[in-house]
Amino acid sequence: MNPNATIKRQHEKAISDRLLDLLNWKFNFVREGNDKNEPDMIYHDNGLVIGIEVTTNYLDKEHAKELWAIARKEDYDHRNIVRMDIDNNAEKYALNAIYQKAQKKYQNCNFYVLCVEVNNPLVGDISYINDYLKTVIQDRWLDKGNFDQVYLIASTTNQIFRIF
Repeated sequence: MNPNATIKRQHEKAISDRLLDLLNWKFNFVREGNDKNEPDMIYHDNGLVIGIEVTTNYLDKEHAKELWAIARKEDYDHRNIVRMDIDNNAEKYALNAIYQKAQKKYQNCNFYVLCVEVNNPLVGDISYINDYLKTVIQDRWLDKGNFDQVYLIASTTNQIFRIF
């Protein structure tokens, strides 16, 4: 496995473990998903096989590039980056992330969970993103695909919200 894929998998495992911990769910790690038709991480307990798909909600594309460059211990010149309307876009990025993941059909688990990590150090309280997503869901603008549950968690706090 190439180093970038290893770092990505470590991140997905860490977020999945954190989600299970925040929910106080006691599952045993089985393996990583196959990246074709399985969620990122697979766990089990008493016959229930749970698949967790992780997606991260960044400020913007440059923010994602910056954080992954840091994770890979690469130099990243961020002096020319100007971010505008950061808070106004976080909920739209989360909505798009859910929409994109819901398009994929997952297999080989009994129960599927999508975890949307909000990686925005400027947004301490993510409840407004939760409120926005709940409104969109109530208006039936969003399909959850084959996910049984969808969660929103903050990377900088222990906030967690169940969207579906």
